[in-house]
Amino acid sequence: MSAVTAAAARPGSLPRLPALTGLRFAAAAAVVAYHVGRYVEPLSGLRHVTGLGFTGVGFFFVLSGFVLAWSGRPGTPRSRFYLARFARVWPLHAVTTAVAAVPFLAWQGTESGPLTLAAVLLLVQAWWVFADVNFAYNGVSWSLSCEAFFYLVFPFFAYRAMRADRQQLLRAGLLVVAGLLAGALVVVLVLPPAGWGWALYVNPAYRLGEFVLGVLLACAVRGGWRPRTSLRTALVVLAGAYAVLLVAVGLLTDAQVRAVPAAVADLLMLPAFCLVIASAAGDGLRGRTTTFARPVWVLLGEWSFALYLVHELVLRVLLGVVSADPVAAAAQTVVAVGLAVGLAGALHHGVERPCERAVRRWAARRDARRSAAHLLTAPLSDPPAPAAPAVPAAVPGLVSSSSPTPSSPHARPDQPVPAAPVPAAPVRTQP
Repeated sequence: MSAVTAAAARPGSLPRLPALTGLRFAAAAAVVAYHVGRYVEPLSGLRHVTGLGFTGVGFFFVLSGFVLAWSGRPGTPRSRFYLARFARVWPLHAVTTAVAAVPFLAWQGTESGPLTLAAVLLLVQAWWVFADVNFAYNGVSWSLSCEAFFYLVFPFFAYRAMRADRQQLLRAGLLVVAGLLAGALVVVLVLPPAGWGWALYVNPAYRLGEFVLGVLLACAVRGGWRPRTSLRTALVVLAGAYAVLLVAVGLLTDAQVRAVPAAVADLLMLPAFCLVIASAAGDGLRGRTTTFARPVWVLLGEWSFALYLVHELVLRVLLGVVSADPVAAAAQTVVAVGLAVGLAGALHHGVERPCERAVRRWAARRDARRSAAHLLTAPLSDPPAPAAPAVPAAVPGLVSSSSPTPSSPHARPDQPVPAAPVPAAPVRTQP
């Protein structure tokens, strides 16, 4: 039995789509490659290939909306949804932030103050307009601040979207795309270029559009829509879009990839991202086996969240010892990335999963205690007394055929039965 079939056999659940988990690792690898080309100076030539790898974050946002809407169940209490998201994201974020904060607090002391640390731990750092706050400590965690906002608003619109028909979903998707384009135009016209990075890349309110598109896409697939393209074809389209964008960047900006506003690249890659995610879901629902659904890719996909959070910390350590020779630097980088992948696996199995299970068990015990307390304190009420049977009107000399008297146990229903004699009251005589 395939994974899809097995999941579909479980009542009340939609089929699992393992290829989407494998694609998570591919997106995380794109972000890792982008940071290698950016930070490891001897390998700066990689920027001409990996310089748009930051768009992998946009892929994560769309995929996050799709997965939550695909697995969501209408009627789930908001408190339960929020707690599940907290258990999934925050423990590992806290651990990696602590690892990143200790060296800065102990050695530098001025990277960020306690208020910034609190903002990072509370996942609100992306709402600040200052880059020193957005990327403080573990810089990649700014995207978790966006995700926290997405989780906050998800229950207020996603369950309604699940009941929408295909035409309503299409209109909503077009409205979201129009909002993204209009927002970008307003920012470019109103703000100076220095403000574009936060307003169109870090700003959770603007990045919400990508998440919403993922939700709408999942609702369409839940409703029976299937893309005509296979995942393989969609990946070719994605690679072509990325290559065309790289060539255009080289021609328009003298090969300075960093000169391209991030929001422009994200918006241009967004249709390809949606196509890949929808095609992966379509292949999974049709029972097609794809490379990204294989166990090794699924395992790496499960590690992808930890890899995303830990890889930049490992690269920081590498920067202190990296060789100036490109060949030696390449070898050191391969070792560092391999170490990051291994560390991600250890963190996934040693921190992420155990903490998530612990929080969920605590929530289950809490719900059980609340249910027991409710049963104990609920007012007790006596059951209503049964209604008395109707008594037919008395007929002189007759009794009801439905109630034969002991003196005539064999009386027929159509035969009158003499009324039982009423004993006379004893007469008391005078002595």
